[in-house]
Amino acid sequence: MTLFDTDVEDLISTNATTATNQAGTSDIKGLELTATLNPTDRLRLTASYTYNDATDADDQQLIRRATHIAGLNASQLLANGKTRISGGLQYNGKQYDTVFALSGNRRVTLDSYTLANLAVTHAYSDNVEIFAKVNNLFDEDYEEVYGFGTEGINFTVGIKLSGSL
Repeated sequence: MTLFDTDVEDLISTNATTATNQAGTSDIKGLELTATLNPTDRLRLTASYTYNDATDADDQQLIRRATHIAGLNASQLLANGKTRISGGLQYNGKQYDTVFALSGNRRVTLDSYTLANLAVTHAYSDNVEIFAKVNNLFDEDYEEVYGFGTEGINFTVGIKLSGSL
């Protein structure tokens, strides 16, 4: 568990063309919780939650900072001791952003979203691991920044080399 409480004087922000400082004191406080459970020597379950109360000097929620964020992950090492299957869900609550326009800036709400991810890794040797991942498994349409797209379902396959050559 982590508790945090930070006061930031003249927080750096933007007005669409340059960085600016917001007058006054912004308050960022909250709580982070993480729990890991190992019901067997091959199964690991992890849950996390963050409550983030981030407000500016006018007591408005800071942009691009969700109040609620949560994750749930599971990882199973198969009987061969070399192959691991992992899956997870990542929830990001609604958050605010700013639309910069010639007619004037306005505040908008970005919807909450949940992403699902899967991965398989196999340790070929002590120094070579092959992996395959599927991110955004259900092709969630979401925004982290207003007007900017994010990746839909995507796949990654690769080889990880470690140790000295």
